[in-house]
Amino acid sequence: MTTKTAAQSDLYHELKGSGPLVVFISGATGDAEHFSRVCERLADEFTAVCYDRRGGSRSPKLEPDERMTIAAQADDAAALIGGLGAGPAVAFGTSGGGNILLELICRHPETLRAAIVHEPALIALDPNPQAGMDAMGPLFELAGRDPRAAMQAFIQFVTNDTALEALSPEHRERLLANGEHFFGAEIEAFATYLPEAPRVAAAGIPIQLLISSASPPADDGILPWFEQQLGLRPGRVSGHHAPYFDHPEVFAEELRPLLREQWADATDETK
Repeated sequence: MTTKTAAQSDLYHELKGSGPLVVFISGATGDAEHFSRVCERLADEFTAVCYDRRGGSRSPKLEPDERMTIAAQADDAAALIGGLGAGPAVAFGTSGGGNILLELICRHPETLRAAIVHEPALIALDPNPQAGMDAMGPLFELAGRDPRAAMQAFIQFVTNDTALEALSPEHRERLLANGEHFFGAEIEAFATYLPEAPRVAAAGIPIQLLISSASPPADDGILPWFEQQLGLRPGRVSGHHAPYFDHPEVFAEELRPLLREQWADATDETK
């Protein structure tokens, strides 16, 4: 469903439950339904919101020559939170959504109570970022001929070979149709984004860094950056890079105590 807010956000978004506000920011494929089952599970305790990021799925498309930036994605998230009228929010951002969440902290800290950053796609922090892009060269070549096939290969690369099979036909179709937008207007922004540590720290937003226990080892530059620049060490959740695909109900219950902790802190501050 589409829920219109006081600000009449033009982004497709879904709102489930009641209670403290939690907003989910998806990664490269940008679709709200990644988190639908997670939101349903958490709706007994939280107001859980997921949305289609601009340019993909059911949200407004870009102009033919327009390119999406991480700053613009952060502005979109801030506008959505503001329009809901229930902020500040605890936000969860995964993969490329983690990049967006870090930029949201910098640009609009007033919209956030806390941030949970899961396996951000900070390719620019890799000691040899070009190697990662070169490894994806065949996908870019395929995207030039068949963006749907390239998107399918990308999803299988970052999740597992069975992830797409678990999706509804409508969800799967939207993700594959997002291939042209992702490869043509998004991926460069994700690959080149480098968070500004002083701005992140100065915002004063509590950050929980998470990694998945079954994911491949993290790139050498990412976890050290968080520890050295922000003093953060990661917690763990089960599953692979996309646990909301693999086992959404389990993932929601692993996330629940982290969300409770942030809102318990908020309650304590008002006493």
